[in-house]
Amino acid sequence: MKDMRWQKYQTSFFSPLILEKQYQQCFFDGIFAERVKIRFASNGLENLWYKLKMTWGALRHLQQHSPQIIVTIENDVLPAVWFYLLFHRKTRLFMHFYEYLAPEDPIARWGHLVRPFFASLLHRAKWISQCNEERLKLFRQDHQLPSEKCHTFHNYPPAWWGEHYRERKALAEPVRVIFIGAISLQTMFVREFAEFVDRCAGKVRWYIVSPDASPEVLQYFEQRKSPFITLSTKRVAHHDIPALFSNYDVGVLLYKGTTRNYAYSESNKFYEYLSCGLDVWVPDRLIPLRKYQTTDTYPKVSVLDFKKLVKIDTDQLVSHKGLSHRKYDFFTERAADELFEELLKI
Repeated sequence: MKDMRWQKYQTSFFSPLILEKQYQQCFFDGIFAERVKIRFASNGLENLWYKLKMTWGALRHLQQHSPQIIVTIENDVLPAVWFYLLFHRKTRLFMHFYEYLAPEDPIARWGHLVRPFFASLLHRAKWISQCNEERLKLFRQDHQLPSEKCHTFHNYPPAWWGEHYRERKALAEPVRVIFIGAISLQTMFVREFAEFVDRCAGKVRWYIVSPDASPEVLQYFEQRKSPFITLSTKRVAHHDIPALFSNYDVGVLLYKGTTRNYAYSESNKFYEYLSCGLDVWVPDRLIPLRKYQTTDTYPKVSVLDFKKLVKIDTDQLVSHKGLSHRKYDFFTERAADELFEELLKI
């Protein structure tokens, strides 16, 4: 939303508010922002209450602003459905999906309850996008969508992240590896990577930033007592992440690819790491990222079999010797070009 091209329009947005530090209503760069306080709960009824609260708040926001264009993000499209059906059938709809919900996913089994409404919405949408080509292809096949309305909108970081880019002609000793975000013992190679770090005996140090780490994860690292692994549960604001990355050499991804959604994921962290000049270590289970494997340039992308890390030549893995420098251009302003070209047609 910080893209200056939004200022050509009278723009507002509505979203959940999870961090208490931020304002519920405010203006920034001429855009009105309204946010509803929610929290994630383990109780199903409580989560349903927050879902209804979000839906009602978004519907009220839409009624108040009567937009000519609605852009929905993620799978929470229910407010757009009700607004479209009840109030304003001439509204043009743009839909972006960050996650891919496969038909075999347990959540999708209830899809028959809303499938007619969702199918109607997809049919009437002017724009439908996924965050990579592979997920878009799967989504098109699942819903029989025409190619002309389907687009790829990569989840790149904003261009200002490039201000924190640092060329690393050689990695530090020891090599400092960072992982940031939600962490899971079930869906990620956490144990395998922790064992790899300990086998490196100080050549590699792993720093984890995970504010929402589960008790299970905390207990695992507490029992492991590795001198080479540091876990922080301190929350880092998104705009502070690039400065944080400047203290590290490598960013690591850990997804096992246990579902088609995970297997065809292009984690936003992959692009954020590269945009700040970090090498990236990627599990080979992440199918769309295999094509970024590098052999002669740095920042270096290494696609690894995390089940066989014991066979990795660590010295070769961290070496930049003989490699030329390549600076990547993964910024959201470039990713959004096609979207704004489509908006100009309206």
